[in-house]
Amino acid sequence: MGHVDIEDLPLCPELRVKISEWDGEYQSTFNNDYPPDSCFATPEAELRHKAEGEELAKSMQQELGSSYMVEYCP
Repeated sequence: MGHVDIEDLPLCPELRVKISEWDGEYQSTFNNDYPPDSCFATPEAELRHKAEGEELAKSMQQELGSSYMVEYCP
């Protein structure tokens, strides 16, 4: 299906905030001057971000139930 706006999903406000903050962290790694150089400050920061993404995906699946399939692909 591709990208879905979290505002279009029946998620609690707290989870929406967590997802938005997580996405903001990822967006802040983007290098406007030379996009191929976009990256996290450290490999550990990238691993932590990916792990948090996995947890957010699990939380989303739990809230959305079996009517939705949440797939996280870091």
